[in-house]
Parts: sequence; structure tokens; C-alpha cells
Amino acid sequence: MNIDKSYTDKDLTVKIEGRIDTITSQELEQSLNEEIDNVNSLVLDFDELEYISSAGLRVLIATQKKLKAKGYSFNNY
Repeated sequence: MNIDKSYTDKDLTVKIEGRIDTITSQELEQSLNEEIDNVNSLVLDFDELEYISSAGLRVLIATQKKLKAKGYSFNNY
């Protein structure tokens, strides 16, 4: 898995390439948690994502809950 972060002001785009599985989901969770308090918006780019396991989905749901608790709204594209 490769994680590429890019900022535009306080808007963060995280591009994830490869696989999110039981092992790599921990790296993704840590990477997202490092940034969550510093952003106004978060975009997850899965164009190059090949696979996501239930562990990876858990990380995405946990991240969404944290952002929702901070008052963020969500858009699906």
C-alpha cells in the first residue's frame, strides 16, 4: 500500500494505492489520525486502490465517526 497526502490550505487529499488489508489498515489509520485535527476537508482518492478488506472498512468508518463528531458533513462522489 502507498499513501500519498497532498494539502491545499487545510484541505487534504489522501491517495491510496494498492491494498488495504489487516496489516496495512493499521498504517492507514495512523496516517489519517495524524492529520484529522489539522484539516477542514478530507478527500480519499481510491482510483488506484486494488482491494479493501473489512479491517480497512473499519478504519474508514472510524474516521468518518471522528469527523462527524467534529461537525463535518459528508459528500459522496
